[in-house]
Amino acid sequence: TFGEFCKALRRLGYCGDMNEVWKKYGGGPEKHHLLLKDIDPEADEIVNSFLELLAENYGTLDDAWKQGFGKSSDETIDGKQLTEVCGKLGYGSSPKALFRCLQPAAGKLLITIWDLDPSCNRKKQRGEQAFLRAQQSPTAIAAKRELFAKSSEFELQASH
Repeated sequence: TFGEFCKALRRLGYCGDMNEVWKKYGGGPEKHHLLLKDIDPEADEIVNSFLELLAENYGTLDDAWKQGFGKSSDETIDGKQLTEVCGKLGYGSSPKALFRCLQPAAGKLLITIWDLDPSCNRKKQRGEQAFLRAQQSPTAIAAKRELFAKSSEFELQASH
């Protein structure tokens, strides 16, 4: 939302016209929110490809944190631990770039469970099950469609 956007800009030390920046990235009367992909498409792909792997392997944010990272919800991870998990999952992008994208503020050396996926963070705060969501890349969507089409063809052939 615009309020969250302004808060983040203030946290970064920005003192200019926040309305102008909001409009520059596509916000306005018709669009009341901005996504990471609106501001930084490369960072969006880095984060979402990692979230897809976590979702495929663990399902929920809590399970990813406990099983994947071996941490309780009040513990933190550093860049080295993130790199180890990225290696186990076969993450294809740079773990260093991912760490920078997940840092809650520049210079922070640790990441919490809350930093991994903001939508899960909000679900957890409401007491809901925090299933990982990851907006899928067009490549991933196409691959799933192709796999579905092949399995459907196989089922049709098997039934005849």
